[in-house]
Amino acid sequence: IRDTKSGLVGSEMCIRDRTCSVRLVLATDGPLPCLVLTVQDDGVGLPAELQFGVGLTSMRERAEELGGSCTIDSSQGGGTLVSAMLPFTVGGER
Repeated sequence: IRDTKSGLVGSEMCIRDRTCSVRLVLATDGPLPCLVLTVQDDGVGLPAELQFGVGLTSMRERAEELGGSCTIDSSQGGGTLVSAMLPFTVGGER
């Protein structure tokens, strides 16, 4: 949830988008089930010389602490896509 909020705040404050979509999917096609969270906007994209700040860095760190990953893809004029993949567990078992 915190990553979703961070992604939306970044979209609102920095990217000057018109639309932003949030998607949460339970992916079961790999060796282990995982939750895939994506936040995508149609803004101007991130600058090429972007230095990741506290928000983007902490999103990656939180995902890694849970055994997952977080990626940020952007192109000038093409919007930004933040994707987090987290292992899905039921009752503490993977």
